[in-house]
Amino acid sequence: MMDRRIHLIGSFMKSFLLLCGGLLLAAPHARADSARELTESYLADLRQRAVRAHPSVAAARSRTDAATAGIRAVRLWDDPELGLGVKAADRMMREDDGDLRLSLSQKLPRPSVYRAERAMAAAEAAAKQAETRDAALMTGREAAATAIELALADEIVALQAAQLDWSGKMLANAKAKALDPTGNAIESLRLEGELARDRQMLDSARRTRAGLARRLNVVLGQALDSPWSELRLPGRAGPTPVAAGEVARLRRSNPSYLAKLRETDAAAAGGDVARAMRKPEFMIEAETNWWSGGGEYRDTMIGLKMTLPWFNEPVYRAKIDQADRLTDAAAADAEALKRELAGKVVASVTEAENAAREARAIENDVLPAMEKAATATESAWIGSQAMLTEVLEARRALLATRLEQRRSVAAQRAALEELETLVPRQR
Repeated sequence: MMDRRIHLIGSFMKSFLLLCGGLLLAAPHARADSARELTESYLADLRQRAVRAHPSVAAARSRTDAATAGIRAVRLWDDPELGLGVKAADRMMREDDGDLRLSLSQKLPRPSVYRAERAMAAAEAAAKQAETRDAALMTGREAAATAIELALADEIVALQAAQLDWSGKMLANAKAKALDPTGNAIESLRLEGELARDRQMLDSARRTRAGLARRLNVVLGQALDSPWSELRLPGRAGPTPVAAGEVARLRRSNPSYLAKLRETDAAAAGGDVARAMRKPEFMIEAETNWWSGGGEYRDTMIGLKMTLPWFNEPVYRAKIDQADRLTDAAAADAEALKRELAGKVVASVTEAENAAREARAIENDVLPAMEKAATATESAWIGSQAMLTEVLEARRALLATRLEQRRSVAAQRAALEELETLVPRQR
Protein backbone atom coordinates (compact mmCIF):
# COMPACT_ATOMS: atom_id res chain seq x y z
CA MET A 1 0.00 0.00 0.00
CA MET A 2 2.84 2.36 0.91
CA ASP A 3 4.58 1.64 -2.42
CA ARG A 4 1.40 2.51 -4.27
CA ARG A 5 1.15 5.88 -2.46
CA ILE A 6 4.76 6.68 -3.25
CA HIS A 7 4.18 5.80 -6.88
CA LEU A 8 1.10 8.07 -7.03
CA ILE A 9 3.01 10.95 -5.43
CA GLY A 10 5.86 10.46 -7.89
CA SER A 11 3.46 10.44 -10.85
CA PHE A 12 1.79 13.64 -9.65
CA MET A 13 5.15 15.40 -9.25
CA LYS A 14 6.24 14.33 -12.73
CA SER A 15 3.03 15.72 -14.22
CA PHE A 16 3.47 18.97 -12.30
CA LEU A 17 7.09 19.33 -13.39
CA LEU A 18 6.12 18.59 -17.00
CA LEU A 19 3.69 21.52 -16.89
CA CYS A 20 6.36 23.76 -15.35
CA GLY A 21 8.85 22.68 -17.99
CA GLY A 22 6.61 23.92 -20.78
CA LEU A 23 6.26 27.29 -19.08
CA LEU A 24 10.00 27.56 -18.46
CA LEU A 25 10.85 26.91 -22.08
CA ALA A 26 8.79 29.94 -23.13
CA ALA A 27 10.52 32.25 -20.64
CA PRO A 28 13.46 33.34 -22.91
CA HIS A 29 11.00 34.87 -25.38
CA ALA A 30 9.80 37.43 -22.84
CA ARG A 31 11.04 40.99 -23.39
CA ALA A 32 10.26 44.17 -21.55
CA ASP A 33 7.60 46.19 -23.32
CA SER A 34 9.48 49.35 -22.33
CA ALA A 35 12.40 48.55 -24.67
CA ARG A 36 12.79 51.07 -27.48
CA GLU A 37 13.00 49.55 -30.95
CA LEU A 38 15.94 50.69 -33.05
CA THR A 39 13.93 52.20 -35.91
CA GLU A 40 15.34 54.28 -38.74
CA SER A 41 13.86 57.46 -37.27
CA TYR A 42 15.53 56.73 -33.93
CA LEU A 43 18.88 56.13 -35.63
CA ALA A 44 18.45 59.28 -37.72
CA ASP A 45 17.97 61.30 -34.53
CA LEU A 46 21.14 59.78 -33.06
CA ARG A 47 23.08 60.65 -36.20
CA GLN A 48 21.95 64.25 -36.08
CA ARG A 49 22.83 64.56 -32.41
CA ALA A 50 26.30 63.17 -33.07
CA VAL A 51 26.86 65.52 -36.01
CA ARG A 52 25.83 68.55 -33.95
CA ALA A 53 28.10 67.61 -31.06
CA HIS A 54 31.23 66.17 -32.66
CA PRO A 55 34.25 68.50 -33.08
CA SER A 56 35.47 66.79 -36.26
CA VAL A 57 32.35 67.97 -38.08
CA ALA A 58 32.77 71.48 -36.68
CA ALA A 59 36.39 71.51 -37.87
CA ALA A 60 35.35 70.35 -41.35
CA ARG A 61 32.70 73.06 -41.53
CA SER A 62 35.25 75.71 -40.54
CA ARG A 63 37.56 74.52 -43.31
CA THR A 64 34.64 74.72 -45.74
CA ASP A 65 33.86 78.28 -44.62
CA ALA A 66 37.52 79.20 -45.02
CA ALA A 67 37.62 77.75 -48.54
CA THR A 68 34.40 79.59 -49.42
CA ALA A 69 35.94 82.82 -48.18
CA GLY A 70 38.90 82.04 -50.42
CA ILE A 71 36.66 82.47 -53.46
CA ARG A 72 35.91 86.04 -52.44
CA ALA A 73 39.61 86.59 -51.77
CA VAL A 74 40.49 86.20 -55.45
CA ARG A 75 40.87 89.72 -56.87
CA LEU A 76 40.74 91.13 -60.33
CA TRP A 77 42.62 94.35 -59.58
CA ASP A 78 45.92 94.51 -57.71
CA ASP A 79 46.56 97.26 -55.20
CA PRO A 80 47.81 100.53 -56.75
CA GLU A 81 51.31 101.68 -55.86
CA LEU A 82 52.08 105.22 -54.73
CA GLY A 83 55.63 106.57 -54.68
CA LEU A 84 57.40 109.72 -53.49
CA GLY A 85 60.92 110.67 -54.60
CA VAL A 86 63.39 113.49 -53.95
CA LYS A 87 66.01 114.53 -56.52
CA ALA A 88 69.60 115.27 -55.46
CA ALA A 89 71.16 117.73 -57.95
CA ASP A 90 72.39 121.33 -58.19
CA ARG A 91 69.84 124.05 -57.54
CA MET A 92 69.45 125.11 -61.14
CA MET A 93 68.64 121.59 -62.32
CA ARG A 94 66.23 121.08 -59.43
CA GLU A 95 64.49 124.36 -60.24
CA ASP A 96 64.20 123.44 -63.90
CA ASP A 97 63.13 119.78 -63.59
CA GLY A 98 61.66 119.77 -60.10
CA ASP A 99 63.03 118.02 -57.06
CA LEU A 100 59.90 116.26 -55.78
CA ARG A 101 58.50 113.33 -57.71
CA LEU A 102 55.07 111.79 -57.06
CA SER A 103 54.28 108.54 -58.88
CA LEU A 104 51.26 106.29 -59.15
CA SER A 105 51.25 102.88 -60.83
CA GLN A 106 48.51 100.32 -61.37
CA LYS A 107 48.68 96.82 -62.80
CA LEU A 108 45.97 96.20 -65.33
CA PRO A 109 43.67 93.24 -64.63
CA ARG A 110 44.14 89.90 -66.30
CA PRO A 111 40.66 88.42 -66.67
CA SER A 112 41.91 85.01 -67.76
CA VAL A 113 44.02 84.64 -64.60
CA TYR A 114 41.13 85.92 -62.47
CA ARG A 115 38.67 83.42 -63.92
CA ALA A 116 41.09 80.52 -63.55
CA GLU A 117 41.93 81.40 -59.93
CA ARG A 118 38.25 81.73 -59.02
CA ALA A 119 37.51 78.39 -60.66
CA MET A 120 40.32 76.79 -58.66
CA ALA A 121 39.09 78.36 -55.41
CA ALA A 122 35.52 77.28 -56.14
CA ALA A 123 36.65 73.70 -56.81
CA GLU A 124 38.63 73.66 -53.56
CA ALA A 125 35.59 74.95 -51.66
CA ALA A 126 33.41 72.26 -53.23
CA ALA A 127 35.96 69.62 -52.20
CA LYS A 128 35.91 70.89 -48.61
CA GLN A 129 32.13 70.86 -48.64
CA ALA A 130 32.16 67.22 -49.73
CA GLU A 131 34.68 66.45 -47.00
CA THR A 132 32.35 68.05 -44.46
CA ARG A 133 29.55 65.80 -45.68
CA ASP A 134 31.86 62.80 -45.36
CA ALA A 135 32.84 63.79 -41.80
CA ALA A 136 29.17 64.10 -40.87
CA LEU A 137 28.39 60.69 -42.35
CA MET A 138 31.29 59.02 -40.56
CA THR A 139 30.31 60.59 -37.24
CA GLY A 140 26.68 59.61 -37.70
CA ARG A 141 27.68 56.07 -38.64
CA GLU A 142 29.78 55.75 -35.48
CA ALA A 143 26.81 56.79 -33.34
CA ALA A 144 24.37 54.50 -35.16
CA ALA A 145 26.75 51.52 -35.15
CA THR A 146 27.35 51.93 -31.42
CA ALA A 147 23.58 52.10 -30.84
CA ILE A 148 23.16 48.87 -32.81
CA GLU A 149 25.80 47.21 -30.61
CA LEU A 150 24.02 48.57 -27.53
CA ALA A 151 20.68 47.16 -28.70
CA LEU A 152 22.33 43.77 -29.34
CA ALA A 153 23.85 43.92 -25.85
CA ASP A 154 20.38 44.54 -24.40
CA GLU A 155 19.07 41.54 -26.34
CA ILE A 156 21.90 39.39 -24.96
CA VAL A 157 21.24 40.60 -21.41
CA ALA A 158 17.56 39.70 -21.78
CA LEU A 159 18.35 36.22 -23.10
CA GLN A 160 20.98 35.61 -20.41
CA ALA A 161 18.55 36.80 -17.73
CA ALA A 162 15.92 34.38 -19.03
CA GLN A 163 18.51 31.62 -19.06
CA LEU A 164 19.42 32.39 -15.44
CA ASP A 165 15.76 32.29 -14.49
CA TRP A 166 15.39 28.97 -16.28
CA SER A 167 18.38 27.53 -14.44
CA GLY A 168 16.98 28.67 -11.08
CA LYS A 169 13.62 27.05 -11.74
CA MET A 170 15.26 23.92 -13.07
CA LEU A 171 17.23 23.71 -9.81
CA ALA A 172 13.98 23.95 -7.87
CA ASN A 173 12.49 21.23 -10.09
CA ALA A 174 15.54 19.03 -9.55
CA LYS A 175 15.27 19.42 -5.77
CA ALA A 176 11.59 18.57 -5.92
CA LYS A 177 12.29 15.65 -8.21
CA ALA A 178 14.89 14.35 -5.77
CA LEU A 179 12.05 13.70 -3.31
CA ASP A 180 10.93 10.90 -5.63
CA PRO A 181 12.57 7.62 -4.56
CA THR A 182 13.77 7.25 -8.15
CA GLY A 183 15.25 10.78 -8.14
CA ASN A 184 18.92 11.71 -8.29
CA ALA A 185 20.36 14.24 -5.82
CA ILE A 186 23.47 14.73 -8.00
CA GLU A 187 21.36 16.63 -10.53
CA SER A 188 20.77 19.43 -8.00
CA LEU A 189 24.50 19.85 -7.52
CA ARG A 190 25.04 19.98 -11.27
CA LEU A 191 22.32 22.61 -11.68
CA GLU A 192 23.81 24.72 -8.89
CA GLY A 193 26.99 24.91 -10.96
CA GLU A 194 24.99 25.81 -14.04
CA LEU A 195 23.19 28.52 -12.09
CA ALA A 196 26.50 30.04 -10.97
CA ARG A 197 27.81 29.91 -14.53
CA ASP A 198 24.69 31.60 -15.93
CA ARG A 199 24.91 34.30 -13.26
CA GLN A 200 28.49 35.04 -14.27
CA MET A 201 27.49 35.21 -17.95
CA LEU A 202 24.69 37.65 -17.13
CA ASP A 203 27.05 39.87 -15.12
CA SER A 204 29.51 39.89 -18.03
CA ALA A 205 26.75 40.82 -20.48
CA ARG A 206 25.64 43.68 -18.24
CA ARG A 207 29.20 45.01 -17.97
CA THR A 208 29.50 44.91 -21.75
CA ARG A 209 26.23 46.80 -22.05
CA ALA A 210 27.42 49.47 -19.61
CA GLY A 211 30.65 49.93 -21.57
CA LEU A 212 28.75 50.38 -24.84
CA ALA A 213 26.44 52.94 -23.22
CA ARG A 214 29.48 54.95 -22.08
CA ARG A 215 30.99 54.73 -25.56
CA LEU A 216 27.80 56.05 -27.11
CA ASN A 217 27.83 58.92 -24.61
CA VAL A 218 31.37 59.77 -25.68
CA VAL A 219 30.34 59.86 -29.35
CA LEU A 220 27.41 62.13 -28.54
CA GLY A 221 29.46 64.38 -26.27
CA GLN A 222 27.35 63.59 -23.21
CA ALA A 223 28.28 62.88 -19.62
CA LEU A 224 29.99 59.51 -19.44
CA ASP A 225 27.38 57.91 -17.17
CA SER A 226 24.28 59.37 -18.81
CA PRO A 227 21.61 56.64 -18.65
CA TRP A 228 20.24 54.85 -21.70
CA SER A 229 16.89 53.09 -21.74
CA GLU A 230 16.75 49.51 -22.96
CA LEU A 231 16.94 49.15 -26.73
CA ARG A 232 15.92 46.31 -28.97
CA LEU A 233 16.72 45.34 -32.53
CA PRO A 234 14.05 44.87 -35.19
CA GLY A 235 12.39 41.50 -34.82
CA ARG A 236 13.39 40.35 -38.28
CA ALA A 237 16.06 41.12 -40.85
CA GLY A 238 15.00 43.73 -43.38
CA PRO A 239 15.43 43.84 -47.16
CA THR A 240 18.86 44.25 -48.73
CA PRO A 241 19.47 46.48 -51.77
CA VAL A 242 20.97 45.16 -55.01
CA ALA A 243 24.73 45.63 -55.31
CA ALA A 244 24.67 46.80 -58.94
CA GLY A 245 22.27 49.63 -58.17
CA GLU A 246 24.31 50.77 -55.17
CA VAL A 247 27.55 50.78 -57.18
CA ALA A 248 25.82 52.82 -59.89
CA ARG A 249 24.81 55.43 -57.30
CA LEU A 250 28.34 55.60 -55.95
CA ARG A 251 29.72 58.21 -58.35
CA ARG A 252 26.97 60.72 -57.64
CA SER A 253 26.43 60.23 -53.91
CA ASN A 254 29.67 59.25 -52.15
CA PRO A 255 31.19 62.40 -50.59
CA SER A 256 34.76 61.07 -50.59
CA TYR A 257 34.61 60.39 -54.31
CA LEU A 258 32.94 63.73 -54.99
CA ALA A 259 35.70 65.45 -53.01
CA LYS A 260 38.30 63.73 -55.22
CA LEU A 261 36.48 64.90 -58.33
CA ARG A 262 36.50 68.48 -57.04
CA GLU A 263 40.22 68.15 -56.29
CA THR A 264 40.68 67.09 -59.90
CA ASP A 265 38.78 70.19 -61.00
CA ALA A 266 41.00 72.33 -58.78
CA ALA A 267 44.13 70.79 -60.27
CA ALA A 268 42.82 71.43 -63.79
CA ALA A 269 42.07 75.03 -62.84
CA GLY A 270 45.62 75.28 -61.55
CA GLY A 271 46.79 74.37 -65.06
CA ASP A 272 44.60 77.15 -66.47
CA VAL A 273 46.21 79.57 -64.02
CA ALA A 274 49.69 78.49 -65.14
CA ARG A 275 48.74 78.99 -68.80
CA ALA A 276 47.26 82.40 -68.11
CA MET A 277 50.40 83.48 -66.25
CA ARG A 278 52.44 82.98 -69.45
CA LYS A 279 50.82 86.02 -71.01
CA PRO A 280 52.36 89.49 -70.63
CA GLU A 281 51.28 91.62 -67.69
CA PHE A 282 50.64 95.34 -68.28
CA MET A 283 51.04 98.27 -65.90
CA ILE A 284 50.15 101.92 -66.30
CA GLU A 285 52.23 104.59 -64.53
CA ALA A 286 51.94 108.35 -63.94
CA GLU A 287 54.79 110.60 -62.69
CA THR A 288 54.56 114.27 -61.64
CA ASN A 289 57.50 116.56 -60.77
CA TRP A 290 57.37 119.64 -58.52
CA TRP A 291 59.84 122.29 -57.36
CA SER A 292 59.81 122.38 -53.60
CA GLY A 293 61.21 125.88 -53.44
CA GLY A 294 58.03 127.51 -54.70
CA GLY A 295 55.63 124.58 -54.97
CA GLU A 296 55.62 124.99 -58.73
CA TYR A 297 54.44 122.26 -61.08
CA ARG A 298 57.00 121.13 -63.65
CA ASP A 299 55.73 118.14 -65.71
CA THR A 300 53.77 114.90 -65.80
CA MET A 301 54.69 111.69 -67.58
CA ILE A 302 52.28 108.82 -68.27
CA GLY A 303 53.67 105.47 -69.38
CA LEU A 304 52.75 101.86 -69.99
CA LYS A 305 54.89 98.90 -68.94
CA MET A 306 54.66 95.25 -69.79
CA THR A 307 56.43 92.12 -68.67
CA LEU A 308 58.35 89.95 -71.10
CA PRO A 309 57.48 86.38 -70.10
CA TRP A 310 59.19 84.82 -73.11
CA PHE A 311 62.54 84.98 -71.37
CA ASN A 312 61.18 82.54 -68.78
CA GLU A 313 59.30 80.34 -71.21
CA PRO A 314 60.93 77.11 -69.91
CA VAL A 315 59.83 78.03 -66.38
CA TYR A 316 56.24 78.65 -67.41
CA ARG A 317 56.23 75.48 -69.49
CA ALA A 318 57.48 73.54 -66.48
CA LYS A 319 54.69 74.96 -64.31
CA ILE A 320 52.11 73.99 -66.92
CA ASP A 321 53.54 70.48 -67.16
CA GLN A 322 53.50 70.24 -63.37
CA ALA A 323 49.85 71.29 -63.22
CA ASP A 324 48.91 68.83 -65.97
CA ARG A 325 50.63 65.96 -64.19
CA LEU A 326 48.91 66.87 -60.93
CA THR A 327 45.59 66.89 -62.77
CA ASP A 328 46.31 63.43 -64.19
CA ALA A 329 47.28 62.19 -60.73
CA ALA A 330 44.12 63.60 -59.16
CA ALA A 331 41.97 61.98 -61.85
CA ALA A 332 43.72 58.63 -61.32
CA ASP A 333 43.27 58.95 -57.55
CA ALA A 334 39.56 59.58 -58.07
CA GLU A 335 39.23 56.50 -60.27
CA ALA A 336 41.20 54.38 -57.80
CA LEU A 337 39.00 55.59 -54.95
CA LYS A 338 35.87 54.79 -56.93
CA ARG A 339 37.05 51.21 -57.45
CA GLU A 340 37.97 50.87 -53.79
CA LEU A 341 34.59 52.21 -52.70
CA ALA A 342 32.81 49.95 -55.19
CA GLY A 343 34.53 46.97 -53.60
CA LYS A 344 33.39 48.12 -50.16
CA VAL A 345 29.84 48.57 -51.44
CA VAL A 346 29.80 45.03 -52.82
CA ALA A 347 31.25 43.70 -49.56
CA SER A 348 28.66 45.56 -47.46
CA VAL A 349 25.76 44.36 -49.63
CA THR A 350 27.08 40.79 -49.51
CA GLU A 351 27.52 40.92 -45.74
CA ALA A 352 24.03 42.35 -45.28
CA GLU A 353 22.48 39.74 -47.55
CA ASN A 354 24.32 36.86 -45.86
CA ALA A 355 23.33 38.09 -42.41
CA ALA A 356 19.70 38.56 -43.48
CA ARG A 357 19.49 35.09 -45.00
CA GLU A 358 21.10 33.55 -41.94
CA ALA A 359 18.70 35.39 -39.60
CA ARG A 360 15.67 34.27 -41.62
CA ALA A 361 16.90 30.68 -41.86
CA ILE A 362 17.47 30.49 -38.12
CA GLU A 363 14.10 32.09 -37.39
CA ASN A 364 12.07 29.98 -39.82
CA ASP A 365 13.86 26.63 -39.81
CA VAL A 366 16.48 26.22 -37.09
CA LEU A 367 14.79 27.80 -34.05
CA PRO A 368 11.50 25.85 -34.32
CA ALA A 369 13.44 22.58 -34.54
CA MET A 370 15.71 23.54 -31.64
CA GLU A 371 12.73 24.53 -29.48
CA LYS A 372 10.97 21.25 -30.20
CA ALA A 373 14.14 19.34 -29.36
CA ALA A 374 14.61 21.24 -26.10
CA THR A 375 10.95 20.73 -25.16
CA ALA A 376 11.09 17.01 -25.90
CA THR A 377 14.37 16.54 -24.01
CA GLU A 378 13.13 18.45 -20.98
CA SER A 379 9.87 16.50 -20.96
CA ALA A 380 11.82 13.26 -21.17
CA TRP A 381 13.99 14.33 -18.24
CA ILE A 382 10.93 15.15 -16.15
CA GLY A 383 9.66 11.67 -16.94
CA SER A 384 13.07 10.20 -16.01
CA GLN A 385 13.62 9.13 -19.61
CA ALA A 386 16.53 11.47 -20.35
CA MET A 387 19.67 12.58 -18.55
CA LEU A 388 20.17 16.09 -17.21
CA THR A 389 23.23 16.52 -19.41
CA GLU A 390 21.01 16.07 -22.45
CA VAL A 391 18.62 18.75 -21.18
CA LEU A 392 21.47 21.18 -20.54
CA GLU A 393 23.03 20.49 -23.92
CA ALA A 394 19.72 21.07 -25.70
CA ARG A 395 19.12 24.25 -23.71
CA ARG A 396 22.58 25.62 -24.45
CA ALA A 397 22.12 24.89 -28.13
CA LEU A 398 18.77 26.70 -28.07
CA LEU A 399 20.27 29.72 -26.29
CA ALA A 400 23.22 29.83 -28.71
CA THR A 401 20.81 29.68 -31.66
CA ARG A 402 18.71 32.53 -30.31
CA LEU A 403 21.82 34.60 -29.72
CA GLU A 404 23.05 33.84 -33.23
CA GLN A 405 19.75 34.96 -34.73
CA ARG A 406 19.90 38.29 -32.91
CA ARG A 407 23.54 38.74 -33.87
CA SER A 408 22.64 38.12 -37.50
CA VAL A 409 19.93 40.79 -37.36
CA ALA A 410 22.43 43.20 -35.80
CA ALA A 411 25.09 42.29 -38.39
CA GLN A 412 22.69 43.03 -41.24
CA ARG A 413 21.74 46.37 -39.68
CA ALA A 414 25.40 47.28 -39.18
CA ALA A 415 26.23 46.35 -42.79
CA LEU A 416 23.34 48.50 -44.04
CA GLU A 417 24.65 51.37 -41.90
CA GLU A 418 28.06 51.00 -43.54
CA LEU A 419 26.38 50.93 -46.95
CA GLU A 420 24.48 54.11 -46.10
CA THR A 421 27.80 55.80 -45.39
CA LEU A 422 29.22 54.67 -48.72
CA VAL A 423 26.19 55.58 -50.84
CA PRO A 424 24.12 57.95 -48.71
CA ARG A 425 20.61 58.90 -49.58
CA GLN A 426 19.28 62.40 -49.08
CA ARG A 427 18.03 62.83 -45.56
